[in-house]
Amino acid sequence: MQIPPQLDEIVNGQRGILRGIEICLENQCLVSGVALIFSAIDSLAALTRSVQDSDTSRGVFIDWVERFFPSPSGLACNALDLYAARCGVLHTYSPESRLRRDGSARPLIYQWHGGPAPDPNVLIPPRAITVEIETLHEAFISAVHEFLSAVDTDSETRRRVTHHLPDLLCYRPWPPLGASLDGGI
Repeated sequence: MQIPPQLDEIVNGQRGILRGIEICLENQCLVSGVALIFSAIDSLAALTRSVQDSDTSRGVFIDWVERFFPSPSGLACNALDLYAARCGVLHTYSPESRLRRDGSARPLIYQWHGGPAPDPNVLIPPRAITVEIETLHEAFISAVHEFLSAVDTDSETRRRVTHHLPDLLCYRPWPPLGASLDGGI
């Protein structure tokens, strides 16, 4: 059931952002997990945009990553590489993006920690960076904790988030309906 947006429910709830990503990764749905991580960065970053801005942008995504991702994160890529990877995964389910094609960003190739290297028969784009999904996931979780801390401690971040939060979707599971054989509910 839809409820008024609550940041903790959206992020940490039983059906929240972090749980959805965990379910994908636990079931080895690598690209779906990556897509949810990028979508989550988009959504959380959008909360930090100026209160005058109705729309979010590439810059908001990049600023959020640069501000909240741990340094060093264990990732060999930068915020623009992550944004370009986000464009590829979310728009074409591939490492391809305009930023990659024009040479502004490096493509990301994903693999499991301790898993096999990318198949040598698959053409790997030049300058590609291999990213272990667990490292990306851990960096994202750290970034979420930093973001939530900033919402609690930084008045400008809190003001922006509070302004944009009512626009978000927030759902809680509904309780199961009880029924009895005597016709009562």
